[in-house]
Amino acid sequence: MLILFPPVLFLFFPLFPMSSAFAKTGKGIKHNPCPSGEHWVRAHNQSEYTRADGTRVSGSHHKAGCRKNPVSYAVWSDRLKMGLPLNWEFKNEKSKAWTEGEKEETLEALSELPPLLLNEIVSGIYRLKASAQLTENPAANFQNQIALYDSAFGGKLNVARVLAHEFAHIFFRQMAKPEQVDYAIAAEWEATLWNGLKDKQLTLNRKDFVEYDSQNSPEEDFANNIEYFLFNPKTLKEKSPQLYVWMSKKFGDKLRLRSLK
Repeated sequence: MLILFPPVLFLFFPLFPMSSAFAKTGKGIKHNPCPSGEHWVRAHNQSEYTRADGTRVSGSHHKAGCRKNPVSYAVWSDRLKMGLPLNWEFKNEKSKAWTEGEKEETLEALSELPPLLLNEIVSGIYRLKASAQLTENPAANFQNQIALYDSAFGGKLNVARVLAHEFAHIFFRQMAKPEQVDYAIAAEWEATLWNGLKDKQLTLNRKDFVEYDSQNSPEEDFANNIEYFLFNPKTLKEKSPQLYVWMSKKFGDKLRLRSLK
């Protein structure tokens, strides 16, 4: 007589618990072989670049492997984003994939900047090909988002300095109105025209400045002066000594590159 047995479902359990080195992603299980405090970096060619303190780093080939997380990694690694920034005003600009070397260089640059400047209201740092406004422009910002263009990389510029300038724009917009007015007075903008009028209607009475476009607005002036306070304080002292004093009193040691503390 033929005896039929109901089907039996066999469940296999691993002998060992799944390691924390395995992370579930939208594409399934992804292997991350690095221990805590490190991240996996694919093999890549690193272009020549300049650190925040002015040290030149020669171009080289890096083998795949684990790398210690820089201090910026926890906050900013997931904010290096693809595509165009949300509501980006320059619709004809094109996005570009981050190279492994650019991501590492950017995270290192962020780790060099003072925490005071790194406002976490910035939702993303994007990689775009070129500025639609100025061909050599290395970066731009809009609605608390930052874009880095091709010209920011390749060794010509200091990425930390480029980022400092863009973060300074956002920092200024987050300042309370009385603080903005206090800066405008120190910087010799026409303070009597400040209330209720747009930046473009203000007049800069200061005779000397670190960059020509400082005359565009108090915000651009502030971003330029923060950049020079961090990376070229000697020139800021020569051009606008009262602003060097203002920034020193206002921010003190909180506005210093981490590598120079």
